[in-house]
Amino acid sequence: MDRISFIKIDIYLKKNVKFACKVEYDGCGYAGWQSQKNIATIQDELEKSISYVANHQVKITTAGRTDAGVHATSAVFHFETPKHRDKKSWIFGINSNLPADIKIKKIFQVSNDFDARFSAITRSYRYILLQSLSSSPILNKKVYWIRTKLDLEKMQKGANYLIGEHNFNAYRTSQCQAKHAIRNIHKITITKNKNLVYVDITANAFLHNMIRIIVGCLLQIGTGNKKPIWIDEILKLQQRNHIGETTPPYGLYFVGVEYPKKYKIDNKITLPFL
Repeated sequence: MDRISFIKIDIYLKKNVKFACKVEYDGCGYAGWQSQKNIATIQDELEKSISYVANHQVKITTAGRTDAGVHATSAVFHFETPKHRDKKSWIFGINSNLPADIKIKKIFQVSNDFDARFSAITRSYRYILLQSLSSSPILNKKVYWIRTKLDLEKMQKGANYLIGEHNFNAYRTSQCQAKHAIRNIHKITITKNKNLVYVDITANAFLHNMIRIIVGCLLQIGTGNKKPIWIDEILKLQQRNHIGETTPPYGLYFVGVEYPKKYKIDNKITLPFL
């Protein structure tokens, strides 16, 4: 029996350990999270690096798949391995084999019943708008630039109609593969710091492009093109063709996932330094 066969037997006989990881990444250079052939993705880069450190093929499961150009400060995924290493060794080893725009920030050993996707209680995102007469080269592809002054109070009134459990069919793309559009938005807050406007949203889960469509609708209200009640009217119509623009992906950040306390995962939201 050759050495490779011995390694495979050794991996099979050892009991798997499950880890949850928090990862930060700049999504500009990738075609989104999900693995794709012949194109760079976040998932592929992570699996390649973890597999190298673990010395066997590793597959990862994420709490939420981001689209091309979307960033993350605290996305969560899990993987299993029979390899036993301390947390620092995992972080240093994985990060040393990752590109500069993807890095593991924290790692937690979790019980076998943990699942990054199905164990999640809520997911949180932040969308950042730059309200300025001119765009910012430094913040290029990190925020969505708008020239028009926004009425944040009216935007918040419109956003409040979305809080709670609703059918968000009007707020997803035609390519969305979710079986149903029922989602529960726990909170939406709109705040401003100097010339940056933040739209923070937390829900049990999101549909494809849901947040970017919502932000696009809120901009219609903020610029005075629509009244706050329009958000509720579209929600009740459940027809996508009545909605305005979908904002670009690069203003969006995946900032946190909440899990039950029994898993002992840090549920702290990590906001971008903007």
